[in-house]
Amino acid sequence: MDDTDRFETWLSACPSMIYVVLIEGGAFVPVWVSPNIEHSFGYPRSDMLSNPRWWADHLHPEDHDRVLSGVGKLFEDGHLVHEYRFEHADGTYRHVRDELRLTPDENGDLTQVVGSWADITDTKRVENLADKLAREVAEHEETEQRLRLSEEVYRDLVEGSLEGIGIISREGKPLFANRALVRIHGFDTVAEVLALDSIEELVAPNERQRLRDYMATRSGGGEVSDTYEYTGLRKDGTPIWLENTVRVIEWNGELCLQGTLIDVTERKRWQAELEESEERYRLLVDQA
Repeated sequence: MDDTDRFETWLSACPSMIYVVLIEGGAFVPVWVSPNIEHSFGYPRSDMLSNPRWWADHLHPEDHDRVLSGVGKLFEDGHLVHEYRFEHADGTYRHVRDELRLTPDENGDLTQVVGSWADITDTKRVENLADKLAREVAEHEETEQRLRLSEEVYRDLVEGSLEGIGIISREGKPLFANRALVRIHGFDTVAEVLALDSIEELVAPNERQRLRDYMATRSGGGEVSDTYEYTGLRKDGTPIWLENTVRVIEWNGELCLQGTLIDVTERKRWQAELEESEERYRLLVDQA
């Protein structure tokens, strides 16, 4: 094996392809390419060497104009590195890193170019996956931040509400209570309310069956009023009149009932006193 054969054998095992082109009349004329082009891109060496337009004809259409217009920098700087997609013999496109350098001929004139191709398709694939992952992480973090802000605003609204807001399971177990609900029922902490086995413990005994029927109908999708009144209980057993507005929500993946309570005990007392006054007035009129 002579030195030329040995050199070409080494180049065949090299991951990068080496080529030489001459500059003739402003055109690039390929004169030599390493034998590993056939292994890497599926083309015989003769395809490149016999057709001066072979390289340009196999550029990806979306990269074609950009790459050709950028070749001018080679003559400005004497060196050029660019990346583009190049058509494989099987019709697919591979990402290529192409590095070119102007070199002098035997007369010292810069009339030839020595270049190397490196197939960076796998590297690009990893980079694209990394970019996609980074975008997804950023979008996820942005979404989480918006959710956190929404949750904070919602929490502030709920906790600052004068109305009692609570969430119970379909079985009646308290799952959430704001400070107003705790205050309405005479408890000291939210934990005390959430420790109850059933919200029925805060309902007057004579009202419990009616509310059981209501919750069963509401949870089952039946038509009942969103708002109703009932007699509730404070922690010490004192009865209170409550107005409750109910809706079905999803809480931790489960369908639950959310109630918004207003203590209407004073309003009920005024109504009773007004009705009593009207009755006394009517009796006085009748006796006159």
